[in-house]
Amino acid sequence: GKQVDAALNDLCDFWQHRKDANVCFFFFDDLKERHHECVARVKTFMEIPGGPELVEKVVAQSTHEYMSRPDQATKFDDHQIVHTMDRKRGITRTWPLTGKVRKDGGASGSGKEKLAKHVAEWIDWRWRCIVLPRTGFPDLKSMRAAWARECHEMHCDTLQ
Repeated sequence: GKQVDAALNDLCDFWQHRKDANVCFFFFDDLKERHHECVARVKTFMEIPGGPELVEKVVAQSTHEYMSRPDQATKFDDHQIVHTMDRKRGITRTWPLTGKVRKDGGASGSGKEKLAKHVAEWIDWRWRCIVLPRTGFPDLKSMRAAWARECHEMHCDTLQ
């Protein structure tokens, strides 16, 4: 429960600062649906020199197909970081960590579909308790739609 509440509060905090000059805000689904555009946004945000060929290279090396290749597996595995943080916090896990890059590629939001109905309802309730009062959005879909409109108005959806 605490992790869900913390994640929802983090989302609200990031939302509040989404237009700050030192914040480059994305939803995971944006990265999947508009991969090239998001890579170009990060490049511009970080003021990284290089032309379109650099964006193309980063796009190619940040696909599920590339990141799930056996020769790339250790580059995209956060288990070492998690284990180190666990040791510093004195946490002993009783469940195995799963890989960050799913074999099937996964789909954003698909984890919620696999949850028991009462758990999904509880998460929706926590959204209504935390996110709705702070942002006015009844769900993630409406928050993403608002962000898409803002990006369009700011022309951040047309960076190449």
